[in-house]
Amino acid sequence: MNKKELSVLWKYIKEIYIVDNLKSVLFIFSLSAIKIFGVLIPPIYIIKIMDKAIPDNNERNIFLYISIIIAFTILDVMLGIGIQKLYNGLGKRSFIKYQKQCLDHLYRLDGKYLSNSSIGEKLTTMMNDVSQIRTLTSPNIFDFVMDTITAVVMMIFLARIQADMLLIVLCILPFIYFSQKYFQKKGMEKAIDTRDTQSSCAEIIETIVSNTLSCILSNGQTYFLKKHDERINKAEDCSNELSMVYAKNGGVLNFLSALFSITILGIGGFRVMNGSMTIGCLIAFNMYSQKLVIPVLKISNTIMTLQSVIVALGRMEIFRNQKEIESSSFEPNVFMNNENQEICFENVSFSYDDKPVLNGVSLNFKKNNFNVIVGESGCGKSTLTLLLYRIWSLRDGCIKIDGQDYKDYSIKDLRDHITIVGQESFLFNDTVLNNISLKENENMDNVIRCCKIACIHDFIMSLPEQYQSVVGDRGVKLSGGEKQRICIARALLNNTPIIVMDEATSALDQLTERKVIDNLKENIKDKIFILITHRLSSIVEADNIIVMKDGVVEAKGNHYELMQNSSYYKSMFERKRDIY
Repeated sequence: MNKKELSVLWKYIKEIYIVDNLKSVLFIFSLSAIKIFGVLIPPIYIIKIMDKAIPDNNERNIFLYISIIIAFTILDVMLGIGIQKLYNGLGKRSFIKYQKQCLDHLYRLDGKYLSNSSIGEKLTTMMNDVSQIRTLTSPNIFDFVMDTITAVVMMIFLARIQADMLLIVLCILPFIYFSQKYFQKKGMEKAIDTRDTQSSCAEIIETIVSNTLSCILSNGQTYFLKKHDERINKAEDCSNELSMVYAKNGGVLNFLSALFSITILGIGGFRVMNGSMTIGCLIAFNMYSQKLVIPVLKISNTIMTLQSVIVALGRMEIFRNQKEIESSSFEPNVFMNNENQEICFENVSFSYDDKPVLNGVSLNFKKNNFNVIVGESGCGKSTLTLLLYRIWSLRDGCIKIDGQDYKDYSIKDLRDHITIVGQESFLFNDTVLNNISLKENENMDNVIRCCKIACIHDFIMSLPEQYQSVVGDRGVKLSGGEKQRICIARALLNNTPIIVMDEATSALDQLTERKVIDNLKENIKDKIFILITHRLSSIVEADNIIVMKDGVVEAKGNHYELMQNSSYYKSMFERKRDIY
C-alpha cells in the first residue's frame, strides 16, 4: 500500500471506528481483550495436567483442570458470538450511512458528471464499492489490531517457556513477510482490473434489462448479447485471476504454517527425549506457538483482503469528491412564499463542453400567463429547463425569480418550487395511485381532480383495479400517451408555483392534447406555467410565445403578432400545421 491508499483507508477507519461508533468500538475492544486473556489460560492447565496431575495420579485435579479448560473454551465461543453481533450492527449502520450519502451526493451533482459518467460506473460505486464498507466493519480490521497484540503476548509466553527455541521458530517469519509483499502487489493489480471490468459488465446488463422491449423491437439482441459475452468473460477472467492470487497466497501460508509446526515438534521432540523439556511444556509451547502463527497468518490474509477494499474505497472517494452544484458552506435565502410572480433569464449563455447551445438569451415568464417556448430540435429549448432546475450551471448571465438570483436559494428549496414534466415518462412498478402521489395518504379528491384535468381519470377507472392497478416496470402496461398524462397529473398534484412541461404531450393525439392544454389553462391560475412543444396548432391562444433558433431568441409575442412580424415562426407554423 502506498501513502495515498493508506490515507484513504485511515480516513474511513477513523470515521467508522472513532467518529461514528466509538462506544461500540470500546465495548468490542473490551470483549476482545477478555477473549485474548481467556485464550492464554487453557495451555497453562494442560501443562499442569501433563506434568503434575497425571504423574501424581490425581484424578480430582485432572477433572478440575479439564473443567477450567472447557469453561474458558465456552467463554471464548460466547464472546466470539457476541462480538460478531456487535460487528453486524456496526456494519449495517456504516453501510446505510455511506450509501445514503452517495445517493444524496448523486442528486447534487451537475449535468457534466451525470452525462459523462457511465451507468455501470455509478451502479458499481453505489452497490459494490459501498458494500466493501461491510468488509471494513467486519472482524478483519479490528482483529488486525487484536491479532497483533495477541502475537506479541504469545511471543512473551513462548520466550518464558523456551526462549532459544522461539528464536529458531521466528526465523520462518521473514519468509511470510516477503511472500506477502509479493502477493499484495499482485492482489492490488488484479483487484483494480476486477473492479473496472465489473463496472463495464454492470453497464451492459443495466442497458439490456432496462431497455428489453426496445432491444427486442430494434432486433438488437445479438449485438447486446455479444457485448455482454465479451464483458462478462473478461470480468470473470479478472475475478478468477484475483482468486488464484488468493489461492496461491493461501497455499504458501499453509506450507509455512505446517513448516512452523514441524519445526516446533521436531526440535521439541528431541528436547523431550534428552530431558531438557517436559512433554507438557512441548504441548503448551506448540499451542502458544499456534496462537502466534495464526494471528500472523490472519494479519497477512487481512492485508490481502484489504486490496479490494482499498480499490473500492478509492473509487468511492473519487465519486464523493465530485464537485456539487452547491457547496456545503453555502447559506441560502429562502422563498418568501409559494406565489412566485416572474422568472427572468438575463443574457444567459451556455455550452455543453465546447459546443455553444445558448447565446445571450433574455426572456421572462409571468404568473397567470400561458407561456410557450417553440423551435426546431437542437435550438436550446430543453436546455432552458435544465438550467432553471440547476441540473447544469450557467456559463454567463443569470436567472432571477421575483428579482432574486436563483443561485441565492438552496437547490432543494428551488426544486421544491418547480415541477418539470419531460417527454420521457418516469413511472415505476407500482400502482397508478402511488405513481401519481409519490407519497402515502394522499387526499383522493385531489388525486381525482388532477387526473381529470390531465384527461386520464376515465381511463384509470376502466382498469380492473382502477387506481390500485399496477402499471408494470417503467409503465410497460400503458401506452405512451397514458404514461404522459399520469405524469401530468402527478405534476399538478405537486401544486408547485412553477410548472414546466417539456414536450410532455408529444405522445398524445391532437384532440386529447388540445383538451389537456385547455384544462391546464383553466387550472394554472396563480402559477408560472411554461410549455415547450413542437405542435404549434395547440398554442395559438398562448399569451407569451418564445421562438428559439440556433440558441438565441428569434422572436417573441403572441401568435398573431408573430405571424405578422416573424417569417421564421410563420413558415414553421404553416409547415407544422401541414404535418399535423
